[in-house]
This record gives sequence, C-alpha cells and structure tokens, in this order.
Amino acid sequence: MLGDSNVALATPLTNGWTVAATLAHIAFWDRFTLARWRRLSEQGVRPVRVPDLLDLMNETALPQWMALAGAEASRQALEAAEAVDEVISAAPIELAHEMAQSGFDGMLDRSTHRGRHMAEIESALGIESME
Repeated sequence: MLGDSNVALATPLTNGWTVAATLAHIAFWDRFTLARWRRLSEQGVRPVRVPDLLDLMNETALPQWMALAGAEASRQALEAAEAVDEVISAAPIELAHEMAQSGFDGMLDRSTHRGRHMAEIESALGIESME
C-alpha cells in the first residue's frame, strides 16, 4: 500500500475522505467479502444483495474510518486484502462458478473495488498509476 507516511495518509480526497479513511473502507469491504466466503464455505449460506444498504453502511462507518490512524488503516487494508485473496484463491471451483453465474463478481475479484479507490488516492497524491 502506501506505507505509513502521515502526510500522505492524511491527504483529503475529492469526496472529503482521507487516504487513510479510504484504505480503512477498502479493508472493511474486503473483510465483508471474506465473511461472506466463510459463511458460504462453512455454512452453505449464499450471499444476498444489499445494494440499498451499501451507501448507508459507508456513511455509518465513515466516522470510524476517518478517526483511524493512517498507519493502522494501511495495515488493516493490506491484512484484509491478503486474507480475502487467500480465501478466494482457495475457493472450490464450483463455488467460484456459482458466484460468477449469480452476479457476485466482487466476491471473486476484489481488484475492481480496490483499483477504483487506489486511482482516487493516486490522483490526490499526484502520483502515476501503481499498476
């Protein structure tokens, strides 16, 4: 991620969030996806759509994300990404196909969500794409 540069992590984005808050947001949604995979593989509980709640969940969690120290947000984002990526890569192929067929692409590929936010961060920091 971005290391623990306090100045960079405190940089505001155009939406009013900071880099650190955005990293905490990414960590939250990676952990949410991880929890969904665990429920699916351990209990057979299929994910449900929550589109009406997504913005509300972000709005509710934002004060905590904004209060989180930058280095901790960065650590959590990396830790959550590694954990969910490991679970996704180990998912049985039939479950992966089922998720793809059911339109739960975000449970299979976290790069779209992460990439969108990383592009916002890169823009705010004035750095070229990390890709």
